[in-house]
Amino acid sequence: MPATPRQHELVSHLREQLRAVAPARPIAIEAERGCLPTAIPAGACVEFLADRSSGALTLALLAAREARARGGGALVLIDRAGLFYPPGIAWAITPDTILLHPQTARDELWAWREALACPGVSAVVGELARVAPKASRSLQLAAEASGAVGLILRPTTVRGHPSWAHTQFLVTASPGRLRRVKVEVTHSIDQRTGAQVFVEWDDAAEQLPTPRVVPVAA
Repeated sequence: MPATPRQHELVSHLREQLRAVAPARPIAIEAERGCLPTAIPAGACVEFLADRSSGALTLALLAAREARARGGGALVLIDRAGLFYPPGIAWAITPDTILLHPQTARDELWAWREALACPGVSAVVGELARVAPKASRSLQLAAEASGAVGLILRPTTVRGHPSWAHTQFLVTASPGRLRRVKVEVTHSIDQRTGAQVFVEWDDAAEQLPTPRVVPVAA
């Protein structure tokens, strides 16, 4: 299906901002560095299944920051639903961060595919409430072609639905004085599910969160 004028505009905006960015070096996000129960390979799309208030966005941005810090390239934020509040994520924003605002679901998916396929992009973060298996496969193929990492936020209601994501993390908030979330692998292409960690950080800090993994029984 031919691209619409709006889609051409989104892609032109993306490419224009990437001109000054050196190509990213594909980097795997280690479990320990990303405060995750398992690593995220370079060129993989992963899904964080969570409620918006769970802290999953912070985890996704921390993972993206790690990919950019070690591999270079730009971070692309795709925000159709108004998920990103700039003052609240100022610690994740750098001069080469690119924010795209697609207006429709079709444009949103187009933006994801184009961003993941760009060699100058280290990571793409955003929300995709609905994505068909065929579209999910197209995102994974785009990431594999460039080495970028796709960090996709999705609602918990899609748990168990078909997906081509490399890994799905279920993120749930747990009681605690600080922000504490449980991160569990519920789907993985290598069939290694069930791994989990608790991660804790201070939401009140106005700077880069410093999360730490805490014992599951804590």
